[in-house]
This record gives sequence, structure tokens and C-alpha cells, in this order.
Amino acid sequence: MAMFNSRDSRGGGRSGDSRGDSRGGGGFGGGRGGGRGGKRGDKDDKRSKRPTFIVRKKYCRFCKDDIEVIDYKDTLVLEKMVSDYGKMLSRRVTGNCARHQRKIAEVVKRARFLSIIPYIKR
Repeated sequence: MAMFNSRDSRGGGRSGDSRGDSRGGGGFGGGRGGGRGGKRGDKDDKRSKRPTFIVRKKYCRFCKDDIEVIDYKDTLVLEKMVSDYGKMLSRRVTGNCARHQRKIAEVVKRARFLSIIPYIKR
């Protein structure tokens, strides 16, 4: 249901010259200055208060140990590649390379089909 604005000669909608009313623009930025609030210098203050820790580089355990064949019967390895809910973990989480992650996906699906590991853990 469209409302007719008596001030607008076109009938409804916004007037052509003032778009942003008093609410500011859309999106994350808002209007002038925008952003998510705060002053520009806040980032440095927040970073200095955070505890520092060393981020280790994740590596492919199969490349490191020079493992070519991933066995679908090896449940110890497969359990590490599956979450507590039974979902396959991503490369980002496990640190596997793309080649071995594809093999892991294939092997996990095979083991699920043969009921070696469950589809869903409860």
C-alpha cells in the first residue's frame, strides 16, 4: 500500500533533492564519517589491550609425514577430520592441503557409507 505524500508532486516516494532525511545513509557507513562508530584512533587502543599470542602456521599432516594413501578403515585419523556433530572439518580448521582434503572427503564418505563412522553423532 503506497502512501501519497501531499508535498511531492509525483505522488509518493522521496523528494529528489534530499535523500537521507535525518537517519543518515544506508549500509554500514551511515552518513558522514560513518563506520561502526567511535573515533578513528580506537583501533590502536584496542589492539594494545588485547593479550598477545603466537599464531602457528597450520600444515598438512599427510604431506609432513609423507602419507600417500589415506585408509577409510583408520578411524583414529578420520575422527580427527570430523567434528563432534559428525560434520567434516574444513581445510582452514585442519590445515590440510587441497589434495589431501579431497582424499579425506572421499574416505570419510566411504567410511560413513560402510558404517565405520556415524553420519551424525549425538
